[in-house]
Amino acid sequence: QGSPIWGRMTRNNDNNVVIASSISGGDSAYTNVLNTTGGTFSGWNIYNSDQAETYSVATSPSGRIGNAYIGGTGNDGKAFYRYSDDGGLTWSSPLMIYDPGPGDTVLGTIRGVDLTFAGESPCVVYEVVQQIISLGNYFPGLPSKIHFWSPAINGGNNVVLADSNNVPYYPYNGTKDVQTPICRPVIGKAQGL
Repeated sequence: QGSPIWGRMTRNNDNNVVIASSISGGDSAYTNVLNTTGGTFSGWNIYNSDQAETYSVATSPSGRIGNAYIGGTGNDGKAFYRYSDDGGLTWSSPLMIYDPGPGDTVLGTIRGVDLTFAGESPCVVYEVVQQIISLGNYFPGLPSKIHFWSPAINGGNNVVLADSNNVPYYPYNGTKDVQTPICRPVIGKAQGL
């Protein structure tokens, strides 16, 4: 159905490359592992994420591969985390880390998500904005938020990192590039942490 694009990559402890990717116009994402010694791929494995960089992968110090992502069909507006302990070949069941709650008009996830590890604890940031899920509409002129999740922080409950209370609000009125006033979060850590 097309070639995967929008790749996100991390290196596992065997120096192989774990890739998350998607297909333009699709409603799923894929993972694959490049064996750097043999130059071969494990093959694409599908999971229920959305397209266009709505996923992130990272490696913990012990070699656990984490995958944070925005939900695809049936899980619109939600965020998930899963992990692999075999270098990205197989994955745990996904853990929902954000649920916008009941209803069709919700503050739901949209596009940006990023992941790193603090020791062995995954740390995820993602963006949320007002949406009508059934119509696929979002409202870039309304305030948006950046959330943070880690099982080691706040009892595993999400924390609002940025919103119109601590970042000056400016409505996004640009082109149809799926951006909101506060969007595309990135998380990192100092080396050795």
